[in-house]
Amino acid sequence: MDVAFYPLHNPVKHYAWGSTERIARFQHRRFPTPQPEAEVWMGAHPSDSSMLQIAGRRCSLWQAVADNPEYWLGSQVARDFDRQFPFLLKILAAEKALSIQVHPTRDQAERGFRFEEQHAVPHDAPHRIYRDRNHKPEQMVALSEFQAMCGFRTGSAIAQRMRPLHRYTSVSGRDEQALQELWSVLEMISSDTDGIGSFFRTLMALQTDHPAAAAALLHGGVQAASAELAEIDAFAAAWVRRLSRQFPDDPGALAPLYLNTVSIYPGEALTLAAGIPHAYLDGLGVEVMANSDNVIRAGLTVKHIDVPSLVDTVRCRSFVPDTAGPQPVADGVEQYPQVFREFALFRLTTGPVRITRDAGCAGRGPRILLADSDAQLRIVDTQGRWEDISGGSAVVIPHATEEFRLQGTGCGYLATAGAV
Repeated sequence: MDVAFYPLHNPVKHYAWGSTERIARFQHRRFPTPQPEAEVWMGAHPSDSSMLQIAGRRCSLWQAVADNPEYWLGSQVARDFDRQFPFLLKILAAEKALSIQVHPTRDQAERGFRFEEQHAVPHDAPHRIYRDRNHKPEQMVALSEFQAMCGFRTGSAIAQRMRPLHRYTSVSGRDEQALQELWSVLEMISSDTDGIGSFFRTLMALQTDHPAAAAALLHGGVQAASAELAEIDAFAAAWVRRLSRQFPDDPGALAPLYLNTVSIYPGEALTLAAGIPHAYLDGLGVEVMANSDNVIRAGLTVKHIDVPSLVDTVRCRSFVPDTAGPQPVADGVEQYPQVFREFALFRLTTGPVRITRDAGCAGRGPRILLADSDAQLRIVDTQGRWEDISGGSAVVIPHATEEFRLQGTGCGYLATAGAV
């Protein structure tokens, strides 16, 4: 093919938690938009692929890769990822909290997908969990200050933040017994390393089997204990109040008391592996992940919550969130921490910047380059073929295009397959 770079036309996802301004501002479009815009997908996911022009014909990137995997992926990536595009790049804007969720390991996804296929669960069924066979590790880079919850606090920190609710929550009968079980677990959680799992299972059972008790925790306990909670952890207490307004009857609003709350500052990345409970709360970011849409939800949602699958998948141990900026790897090239083989993410500045495979900064296989909001970039290959991108637009670069230069102003985010 006589083309080095292909401009992408990317699907926009309209979810209630999105924003009518943030993505449109980033891409210099008119706002407010008629519907909230939550995500822009850049990649070749079979459920909603980016589109491009090939020889004057409009087609999906998914179909293009299927027709010519060697050209797009290269032989090694095609072999490693079963001739599938290995990653999905997104622009994500959260104005309300996303659901609390975990993602499965690759083995869990394979088993879950096979089970749902064997039981003929429709792919668009609301209770369908496994929409593909892949795991879904992810990395979020903040474009604005970004708020999130991720991973369990230590047992002692959970107990400290939950105990005030005990003093102010009143129910009767079987609901009282269910709450008493929760308080008993909290008494043991400080010294018992396995206590986080017991706490989470008990809390989810309360949410499912004793909604009146869960509601009493949320409405009675939180309101009465608000001053005490604020003294212990003002940031978490403020998020409990905010989530209670966004999701008035959802016990997931208590999650800031047992999950870490974290601020990610512009340019920093948060990396999440399988099994880590998390929820993005507010902000604009660039997210890269394995090419999957498998989500197991735990709260802050009207969608299906499969408690057995959730309990089997979630990693019930304390987790210390680690945010990190990129590190220089070549002139004008910075790399975010690479943990997973499906993707690596680079930030490119102009200078001009020369990108080659042997420089260790161009990854392997296909690449997608996203221009930052204020960027005016020209990407040029060794034969002089070029493409201009700016303000939130993106191009896909096939494996066959081995080397290119970046000129202009501003920066770009380059997603590639990860190193072996």
